[in-house]
Amino acid sequence: MVKSAISISFSYFLRYGLQLLGFLLVAKILGPYTFGIFSAILALSMLLGPIAEWGGYTLILRESKEGIPVSESLNAAIFVTTLMSVGLVVAGLLVRAALFPALPLWPLLLVLITELLGSRMNMLATAAFSAVSKFRMISFFQVLIGALRLTMASLLYVFHGGLLAWSVLYCVSGIGLGLLALYVVYQTCGLGVISYARMKKQVRTGGWFVLSIASQSLYMQADKLCLAFFSTPEIVGYYAIATRCLAVAYMPLNAILTVYAPKFFRLGQRHLRWAKKLGQKVLILTLGYALIASLLLYAGSFFLPMILGDPYALSAYILRYLIIVLIIQAVYYPMIDALNGGYREKTRTSLQLIAMAVNIGINLLLIPFFSWHGAVVALVLSQSILCLSWAVGRR
Repeated sequence: MVKSAISISFSYFLRYGLQLLGFLLVAKILGPYTFGIFSAILALSMLLGPIAEWGGYTLILRESKEGIPVSESLNAAIFVTTLMSVGLVVAGLLVRAALFPALPLWPLLLVLITELLGSRMNMLATAAFSAVSKFRMISFFQVLIGALRLTMASLLYVFHGGLLAWSVLYCVSGIGLGLLALYVVYQTCGLGVISYARMKKQVRTGGWFVLSIASQSLYMQADKLCLAFFSTPEIVGYYAIATRCLAVAYMPLNAILTVYAPKFFRLGQRHLRWAKKLGQKVLILTLGYALIASLLLYAGSFFLPMILGDPYALSAYILRYLIIVLIIQAVYYPMIDALNGGYREKTRTSLQLIAMAVNIGINLLLIPFFSWHGAVVALVLSQSILCLSWAVGRR
């Protein structure tokens, strides 16, 4: 299992490393102002993305341990996700009209479709591969995503494209990869049956999972949306570069958790304490990685202005403030997954809702006066609250 974790960690890191290169290239092409607009569009889209999934990722893993065919769970998740996506595209456009009228319509629509359908299909396929222990396929698609996004960014550079051109390329690559991943899953697991009962169950039980994931997504995207509302597009762009670098560093951490996710559910069926014991073992891996990655992030931050130019010097400064978040995530995520595996999703969701409320409250309170400094404080404090999951897990 450790070998699988290392393999997937490398693939996740390679994927997001390639994506980061593409991201930096796009930032250099578009410039701080236009890149800031794209970052606000992406934040709004990524905020809504997990809601469309409606807990499908977690339910595929859980139901596979209950003897339900993976393809049957996947069919239900795809159907529910597609229906949810239609409504959420409309919701995204309404949010734009009410709060962010300056965001251009067509780029927003294209990115919404990508995050609500393409990215969600890829996530559901990852859950299916994980459920049947096809970790090499997860690794393959992680690298393919990064390579394709870098290719799209290179095309943008060659043809001197703008925001709309990048949105089209982003959409084509995202939807195409999502469909390809599902095709490979069905080739591996079979088509399965389309069960109305399974869809009904996902709609009924997925709410707690989606609350948990959506709350997590909200406090990860709220800072950029608040900056877009109260500050300038340039500040959004600078902050987005820093958080994207942090996201790349988080990916090997996520890969470790992906590998151990089925085992969390297997042990959690016996009792929460067994899932918690696994969480303590996983903590050694996640924390060890986070400490090393934090040092590398700090050293790497000094190279950002050399790569992007002096206008992005502020991004390097923000990144050095955000490094502590990676260590905090390494501490709480193993226990969060243990709670999930131990069928304590209500407890997990409650903690994440509290963290979300704190995050949004501090963002709204501080960003109008302190700009990105307020966003950093909100993120660090809200992430720290989730460390309480270890105290809850003892009960």
